Order: sequence, then structure tokens, then C-alpha cells
Amino acid sequence: MDPTIRPARLDDADAVESFTEDTWPDHGGDYVHRVFESWVRADGEDARTLVAADADDRAVGLVRTVLLSPSEAWSAGMRVDPEYRGEGVAVRLAEAGFDWARGRGAFVARCMVFSWNAA
Repeated sequence: MDPTIRPARLDDADAVESFTEDTWPDHGGDYVHRVFESWVRADGEDARTLVAADADDRAVGLVRTVLLSPSEAWSAGMRVDPEYRGEGVAVRLAEAGFDWARGRGAFVARCMVFSWNAA
């Protein structure tokens, strides 16, 4: 798959919920579908939510990148629809988030992955 990486839109919410609703059922489920719309509404100079979209422009992955300082960014909420995992979608999203942050002066990007997240 060669996804289109673009800024997230409010109308992506249903697609995001559909591919995140079963994330980590043994660990209390996912939070992304509950915060997605607030992320999109807050996007601006210091924050950007990006989605990977399929050929039909349906969101199949996302990442949220936020500037923590003039030189540092935080990446959060990386998710990919299970149907598209293993196809490089996450790499494309991460690179796009890094490029966005780099374009605003950041040269460090951080993220957190839980130890139990085997993927």
C-alpha cells in the first residue's frame, strides 16, 4: 500500500474509531477514539494530527505530533488499521510527523511505547 499522508479531519473520526476500538482489549482498550476530535480541533503551529489514507481517502492510520519546546517534539497515538499493518504505513506516518516537527525547528522527537506492546 502506498498511503496518502495528510492532515487529519474531523470526518476521519468514524474510520479512526473503527480501527482503534479493538486495540489492547487486555489492557483497558484504546483512548485514541475518545481524544481524536479534540486533537484535530487543537491542530495548529504546535501540534499536528496526521492520517494515512487509502485509495478511497479513508483513514487507515494516524499519528499525533506535538512540539514540546522549540527543539523537541513528542509523537503519540500511532495506530494503523490491522488490515494494513506490516505494509510500512507506520514508517510513513512517523517520517511525516518528524518532517512536520523538523520544519518547525525540532531536532529531537520522543515517544513512549509500553513494554507489553509486543508490536
